[in-house]
Amino acid sequence: MDNVHKGEVSFEAGGASYVMRRSWNSICELEGLTGQGFYALSMELASWGPPLDANGKPKKETSAQVEARVRKIRGSTLRAVFCSMLRDRRPEFTLREAGDLMDELGTDRTLELVMQAFERGNPESKGENPTKPNGQAEAGAIAST
Repeated sequence: MDNVHKGEVSFEAGGASYVMRRSWNSICELEGLTGQGFYALSMELASWGPPLDANGKPKKETSAQVEARVRKIRGSTLRAVFCSMLRDRRPEFTLREAGDLMDELGTDRTLELVMQAFERGNPESKGENPTKPNGQAEAGAIAST
């Protein structure tokens, strides 16, 4: 069962149970696997999902918009994200095992799990902003006071 307070997402596949979690360990793991920084990876993952309205609900998209958005997804990045979040609980998990598990789950379910785990592990969803430690104002706001 998911421990939502820890940002966990649980699922079953092939008769086994798995837990994914976006933690700082999984983020560092992901940076190592992709050679990209956390901010760039976060922006890439955000671009994979549908645009959201002011209430956080997905906006309606045309099929052309969905296709353009989905074309941005790189399989190697998706597999790296999936694997890094699985390694939070199973450090020995390999990229090949992650790919095999993705084959079993299918692309749609894999994306759903990755996006859910990434969002649950997002400090902003808990009222924190990682770019503004301890609730500090933006640099421009401080300079103008």
